[in-house]
Amino acid sequence: MQGWVTLALLLSLGVGCSLGQNGVGELPVPRGLTLNPDLPAQTLSLTWQSDSSLFDLEIFHTELMNVVLNETVAVKTDPVTGLHSWTWHSPLPLECTSHSAHIRARNQQSVSQWSPLQTIPGWDIPEKSESNMFPQDKVVPVGSNMTFCCIVKEKEDFKEIMYGRQEMSATRLSRRTYAITATNQPVSGNTGTNVICCSQRLTLTGAVVFVGYPPGDEGLVCETRDLASAECSWKKGRDTGLRMRRSRTKYTLNGRDCLEANERKRWWCSSKAWEQSWTLVARNPLGTVHLMDSAQLTDRVHLLAPVNVTAVEVKAWSATLQWSWSVAAYKKLEMVCQLQLFAHELNSTRNYSGPGLSSVVLESLWPDVDYTVTLYCGSKHGFWKWGDKSAPYRIHTKMDRPDALDVWMWMDSSNTGCVFWKPLSVRKSHGALVGYEVSQSSAEEDGWTPVSLPPGNFSYPIILNNGSDITVAVAARNPAGLSQPSTVTTPAYRADSQLSMSELLSTNGSFVLSWQPNANASSGYAVEWVPTGCSGLCPVDWKKVPESDSSFTLNSDSLVAGVRYTVSVYALSTGAPTLLQRWQGYSQEMTPSQSVRELLPNQSGSDVLLSWKATAMENQRGFIRGYTIYLANAAHLELIANISDPEVQSYRVKGLSLSSYKFVVKPSPHSLVHIVESPEWDFTKEGLFPVPEEEEESENDNIEVDADSDEPALLRYYNQVVGDGSHGNQVSDSSGSSNTSVDSTQTEITYAGIQSPTSSQGACGGGGYRPQMQSVIGPAEPQIEFEADFQDDGLHAGYKPQCSWQLDSPEAENFSGSLGSPTSVTSSQFLIPESSEEKPQPSNTWFHNFLSGKS
Repeated sequence: MQGWVTLALLLSLGVGCSLGQNGVGELPVPRGLTLNPDLPAQTLSLTWQSDSSLFDLEIFHTELMNVVLNETVAVKTDPVTGLHSWTWHSPLPLECTSHSAHIRARNQQSVSQWSPLQTIPGWDIPEKSESNMFPQDKVVPVGSNMTFCCIVKEKEDFKEIMYGRQEMSATRLSRRTYAITATNQPVSGNTGTNVICCSQRLTLTGAVVFVGYPPGDEGLVCETRDLASAECSWKKGRDTGLRMRRSRTKYTLNGRDCLEANERKRWWCSSKAWEQSWTLVARNPLGTVHLMDSAQLTDRVHLLAPVNVTAVEVKAWSATLQWSWSVAAYKKLEMVCQLQLFAHELNSTRNYSGPGLSSVVLESLWPDVDYTVTLYCGSKHGFWKWGDKSAPYRIHTKMDRPDALDVWMWMDSSNTGCVFWKPLSVRKSHGALVGYEVSQSSAEEDGWTPVSLPPGNFSYPIILNNGSDITVAVAARNPAGLSQPSTVTTPAYRADSQLSMSELLSTNGSFVLSWQPNANASSGYAVEWVPTGCSGLCPVDWKKVPESDSSFTLNSDSLVAGVRYTVSVYALSTGAPTLLQRWQGYSQEMTPSQSVRELLPNQSGSDVLLSWKATAMENQRGFIRGYTIYLANAAHLELIANISDPEVQSYRVKGLSLSSYKFVVKPSPHSLVHIVESPEWDFTKEGLFPVPEEEEESENDNIEVDADSDEPALLRYYNQVVGDGSHGNQVSDSSGSSNTSVDSTQTEITYAGIQSPTSSQGACGGGGYRPQMQSVIGPAEPQIEFEADFQDDGLHAGYKPQCSWQLDSPEAENFSGSLGSPTSVTSSQFLIPESSEEKPQPSNTWFHNFLSGKS
């Protein structure tokens, strides 16, 4: 300490000499200067005696004599103590280093000498040789600036100060003290922000600072749960960020500590008595908030949850529910209660009211259903809010007999048919079904003949031995009993009866039906739909329509695209259903899945009679409107005829000369007859011989193929007419061909894609579907060999849906056109000249006659 006093004396003498040299000393020097530090507040209070009221003050960091304050202040004398007082707030903790101060008086003309220098020691004096950091555990608001100092242990080096994870720039205050300033501090973590002082080798010391917000609580509301006491709650508002016990927010309610205040969705505090007005004070080291509320008790009733909920009587369609209250005062309270029922697809909310309500009867329930019940109540007068919910309670209603079935009868012939019924839903079965009972009677038989069926059956076959009508009754059974029987009488009109049917067009995939009201429809109408031509156990569906309606929309979700349906409307009464109207139609027409069948030629002189069979109904997938016949010429189709009558299944092409022709018949895709001319004929032999593919290819090398055609690649058929001479059964222009049997025919079906007429790709794209080949061998027919005829790139691209259909026209020069199936069926026979004297005409003559219609 002796060294410290000597240093202070030398410094004081130096200052005095300086003033003496200036010759200033007219005013008296202030007397009795004392320094009083407040370390937590980082303030230094100066007191002195003087007759003046204006003073110059200087404060230094003592060891390096750095001036930290040089200020002129006006300070009046305290009339009680006779002293002058002035307080300085230090930007850094006073422990960081020693501080010295002196003072002099001043007026307008002169100043006094400086008072003797007074010093308060810091923690960096030699006597305190350990490392320290200040301040410790300080609580400050977010955004504030703060200075920290590190006092390094004697003979220890200094490296850095870290604020959190950030290395800070340090300033040296004395031989052992270094300081940093953290600006605009962010909110701290749960355990505060660490400030660490490090040497080159280790951590020397550290401190923690807590940066947060003042309280932000709001919305104080008080209510009663027991009609006597009060529970007050409020919203906490913004998180203060202060978690340590001494910095957490403290609460008082009407001056009493809220020791139970804790965080739920809201914070709360209770009062044993209803006081009608309340003041909540929220306080932490950074600020204070005052909240207030007031209300009458009857306006703030918040009931507790009902307890001991029990079903005392459970039936099939109703149940009696009762409960109790944990607060005796509730028994006289007028209340309204809300009960929620939860079940599979059966959810509802029901309201009840009464004084001290503790039981209700639940009506309109459904049998054999699991219900979950929750209950909550509120004060009826001055309703404040619903009370707490009771614990969920489960009720299972008893079973009852099933509802009556929806039954229908469909006759597929004059004496056979089937009774159908629709399965009952959970709401209508009233318990797990154990089976069905089917009974039937007729005018010729007495009584009913019952048959029991398992629960998985929804139909029963009917046979009429003598052709008379019968009545069938169907009932469903569950453990509670048998449903009321549903009866149906065989319709007077059978499914296979010949009745004029209208064509039914769909609207957006649905059928919109309407009919004339019928006076006999005392029980309404039935709309029936079934796939046309179906026999046996068909997928019959129906819908009952009230008597007041004479229209019905059959939605697309009940129909399958590309299937023809027969739709019927029946009038229902006490007797057999009466057929009123019948239609046939497609919900969506599609391209046929198969082309015309058995396309055959029959040559008579220069004429060829083409004949075919219609596509089977299940493969049509739309209404057949007729047929179109083309002559295939190179890569183009030339229209020969349009047949608008779908019943016509033949066409005669007249006036053909001996040559090679390809005919295509389409609304379905193309079947082909290929007629090949032969210059040689052997009358002694008849036979069919395949011509090698490469020979025809060589003949057509110069033909341009329409790559954008929608025509599938045509299959090649070649006949070989046996010539006279020594050729025998050999092909005249090919040594590599094979022989075929006269007594067999081979028909192959090739699936190929339909392409857009303007692009080989088309607007819809395509690809991936590959042609399939299927051989069908028929007896007693010449064998026919098929080969690819056109090298159309479209064939190899896979199935390509046709994006825009075009009407057939004679001007069409490609293979586009009519709606058709993505299949091509090709058949061929060899056409043999009627006599050897016939001579082929020039191509321009026969083709001119063909186009002009001359024979």
